[in-house]
Amino acid sequence: MQYQLSAPTILILIAPLVLGLSLYHLARACFPLQRRPKDISWIGREQGLLSAFRACLAQWQYNPAILEAGYKAFNKTGKAFLMPLISFEPVVILPQEHIQWIIDQPPTVLCPRRAAYSRMGVRYVAPGFTPATSEILHTAIKVHLNKKFDRLQPAMYDQLSWAIDRSFGTANCVSKVSLGDALRYAVYHTLVPVLAGRELAKNERFVEAIISSSQWFGAASTITGQCLPAPFRGVIGWVLQKPIGYVQRRYLAYLMPIVKERLNKLQEDSQVPEDMVTWLCQAILKTRGPEGAEGVFADAFNLLLGAAFTSTVLTAHHALLDILGSSEKAEIYQILRSEAESVFDGPAKWADPATVHRLGYIDSTLRESLRRAPPTSMALLREVVPRDGLALPNGQLLNKGSWLAVPSIPIHNDKRFYENAEQFKPFRFVQDGKSESCVSTSDTFLSFGHGRSACAGRQFATRILKMMLSYIVLHYDIEEIDGRPPNFFMGEHAVPPDVVVRVRRRA
Repeated sequence: MQYQLSAPTILILIAPLVLGLSLYHLARACFPLQRRPKDISWIGREQGLLSAFRACLAQWQYNPAILEAGYKAFNKTGKAFLMPLISFEPVVILPQEHIQWIIDQPPTVLCPRRAAYSRMGVRYVAPGFTPATSEILHTAIKVHLNKKFDRLQPAMYDQLSWAIDRSFGTANCVSKVSLGDALRYAVYHTLVPVLAGRELAKNERFVEAIISSSQWFGAASTITGQCLPAPFRGVIGWVLQKPIGYVQRRYLAYLMPIVKERLNKLQEDSQVPEDMVTWLCQAILKTRGPEGAEGVFADAFNLLLGAAFTSTVLTAHHALLDILGSSEKAEIYQILRSEAESVFDGPAKWADPATVHRLGYIDSTLRESLRRAPPTSMALLREVVPRDGLALPNGQLLNKGSWLAVPSIPIHNDKRFYENAEQFKPFRFVQDGKSESCVSTSDTFLSFGHGRSACAGRQFATRILKMMLSYIVLHYDIEEIDGRPPNFFMGEHAVPPDVVVRVRRRA
């Protein structure tokens, strides 16, 4: 008697196989093998079933203490370790003594752009953006902004003083101010004349639109790049492109007519204002020509919003919270005020670029705040490029496609490099006759990166921050707060909490 399998029976037999294969391929996609070198030990991984998966899942709320534990357990003995992340793409964390080796490697061996393009989520929420667009932006910053912003300081001061007075108030009485909102308003309005043109300097609707755009872009890129497994990034990124596109079109409606006019004038060799709009247009025309120039400009400017505007706001916010939350707030504030009074002893000094370089205590305060809260907890992110992988200086092997970085927060908190590293000591970098500029990078100060890929716009951003902090301590009394409130993390980025402070304009 011949037995025939019924359709339900066949389905019952095949279904587990199909399901198993599907789950296997999904796991491979979510948890790519090239990101998990066999030679490298994990931190935070316990024994048992799906241990690596569970270690990554446990980082649904990023915990920098795990990074600190790995630094102590592995990095201090010269070994690398795997840092689990909720994206299920762990990063190989190298010891501090490997930093020089990292920055010595060419991009054909360790590529910073390829890693950042994915890890920062840009490729998912801004599909029109390419590494070539990033190069154009870097050219505009290095060739033009860094060499010409001395000429812009008088205009920057006029806008800065107006913006701070508007956000902190001018009444000679105590008022309550949201520190985060006030700094965001002041920073964006200060940067607009330089980065978007004087025509839009006091256009409130334009500034509201770029604030909204930078917040959407920053949150969306962080979520897709750092908080989602790879297979879901494309879909979620596509969904998020819709609201991002809407808020971007709001500010581009004001900006693009200016861009079109500048492009036309540059091609006619007519005189144009000196600002980032002009410099970006010049870089685009030189490298790409006029065809599609407006689209390239829009993509580059979107990245500029996050790189220049958002990071400057966060740094200013961290610094003021560190000062106001210190047990020595009164003494610190008075030292900063005395320095600002001596340097800016007349209105003309605000327009003199040389005066900013004399703000040693204010510079040190900003550097110390950046030491305590670097923009990202893992610096010098790179992707291994060679097909055969790469051997670390200690002999450990990495696969092609592996991501590596160094732990900036644990390095900044290492007592080998900083005395009383757990304390906020604002004048740490001007004591004992030594002076280290806020913009200087090293293998123990990684807030701006280090080496060839260090932040190109750090000189400009630091000048703005020094002028803003000087103006605030000179013209405002701000009551101290009850201790420095802890930061929270969005992805791997430390974000300061907003607080309401009591402020009074000095007579």
